[in-house]
Amino acid sequence: MDDDDFVLRLGIHLLNSLACQVEGEQKTIVGNLGAIEKMLNLIESRYNRNLCDEVMETAWSTMWNVTGKF
Repeated sequence: MDDDDFVLRLGIHLLNSLACQVEGEQKTIVGNLGAIEKMLNLIESRYNRNLCDEVMETAWSTMWNVTGKF
C-alpha cells in the first residue's frame, strides 16, 4: 500500500464516521459539500478497474450513511 492509498482509505473512513455521527441538517450539509459525488467517482473508478476493495465498500457505506434516515 502506498501513501496515497493510505490517505484515501483514512479519508473515506473519517468521512464515513462523520456521516454516522451527524443528523438531519448536518447530513444535508455533508451531502451538499460533495460527499456523494466523490463517493460515486471512487466507486466508478474501482468498478472500471474490476476492483472491489475496502475503499469501494466504505464509499457505499458512506453514501448510505449520508443519505440515511434523518
